[in-house]
Formats: sequence, C-alpha cells, structure tokens
Amino acid sequence: MPTFTPTSYFRKIAFFALAISLVASACQNSSNSATAENTETAPAANEAPTAAETPAVDPTPLPSIPEATMQQLFEQCDYIDYVFYYTNFSISQNEQASIRATLAHVSPQPAPMNPNCKPMGRIFYQVQGENVAEADFYFSQDCLYYIFMENNKPKYGNYMSEQGFTFFKNIFAQIQQQQQQQAQ
Repeated sequence: MPTFTPTSYFRKIAFFALAISLVASACQNSSNSATAENTETAPAANEAPTAAETPAVDPTPLPSIPEATMQQLFEQCDYIDYVFYYTNFSISQNEQASIRATLAHVSPQPAPMNPNCKPMGRIFYQVQGENVAEADFYFSQDCLYYIFMENNKPKYGNYMSEQGFTFFKNIFAQIQQQQQQQAQ
C-alpha cells in the first residue's frame, strides 16, 4: 500500500488528466514539449502500449526493483526522460540533484499491476546516452505506481512515494495550464 492516502484533491487531478488527454487528442497538430533534446530516445513517444503489447496481469505484486539497481541508478544515471502518452509533452532532467530526487519517487514497496489502470507515460533512465532502465508510470485513482520494463515486458513493480505523487500532481497542473493557454 502507498504510504499516503489520496484525497478528493487527487480525484480532481485524475479528472484534469482525463480532460488533458481529451484536449490533447483534439489538438494533435500542436507539438509543445518541455524540452526538444534527445527525442530519439523515446520511439513512439505519445503512444500508449496497445492491448497486444500490454499483457494480461495478475493482481499479485511484481517483485520490487532490486536495491542494487536503484543504487546503480543513484550513482550513475545522468539523464532522465519522461514521455507522456496522451499529450504532446515531455520532460528531461540532466542535473544530478533532480535525478536523485526523481529516484526517490520510487517507493521500495512492491506494487501489483491493476489491469484496470493505464500507464500515463514512460520514464527512460540513461547512463552516458544509453537507456539502462525504463518504467511506465501510473497516475490515476488507485493507480499510483511504476512498472519497470525489461524487453518491453513488466519485470518489477513499485508504488509511487508521496514525493512522486506531488511531482506528478504539479506536472499535470502545468500541462493543464499549458493546454488552457493554447486554447486562448
């Protein structure tokens, strides 16, 4: 279980995320992103996995990402790229403090994959230009977790920490603000 309880505020964020995805699909021809660098690291950036690519899931928790892997990322990761599936939005981080703060968004608690949840995007963790880890992030009601992928298949599952929840809440608020500005 997550270490915090989402409140009615979370429902508003989930509603905004849905609204953003609807607005984004209506505005497919605009392509604003937080950064334009290193777009080749995220093929099919704004496309969510299809049903064929997303295997049926057992509600039992996946194992937690190994502590050694997280430690390696903490020590060596020099670039993180977030790609959002339902918007023309991406974020990149290349400062060590930001990268380490992002790694703290992953709770050590293992998380199950809920077949009713859809990933909101994918995170690419890089070391010297090479993707060393990838994770789909889930951010909706009852779906606050990361599924780490290996060969595009679920390998590890971890809940999102409270810091991760706050991070994504702020990001989705920025996306909503950006969409509102575009609509004016």
